[in-house]
Amino acid sequence: MTEATTPGGTPEGATPEETAAALRGLARDVVVRLAPERVADAGARFELRDDLGYDSLALAELAFALEEVFQLPPLPGEETAGISSVGDVEELIAGLAERTGHVVDLDKARDAVSRITPQGGSA
Repeated sequence: MTEATTPGGTPEGATPEETAAALRGLARDVVVRLAPERVADAGARFELRDDLGYDSLALAELAFALEEVFQLPPLPGEETAGISSVGDVEELIAGLAERTGHVVDLDKARDAVSRITPQGGSA
């Protein structure tokens, strides 16, 4: 049985909290798939640089991937300047959608995430 969704890919009847949770989960998936250090999962407190091996180039690639996955315009520097952890990325994506009213097509976002080739060395 398939779940009924709205045109934006949000489950029909989903609360804003459920939608935000879905956005956070997808954001975490992007971070983990692109992490230079392979991890099975990364908690919100995982540091992008120290725990996951992100350097400046990898962080730029992450920003571009987030823009593509979540159908966002270029992320403004003032929004991304303090990003240092997985939780920061999750809150950035969920917060942008909430503050700007940007509707993310979750089906398209899930598809885009599934097409990201996992990076990272050995675990």
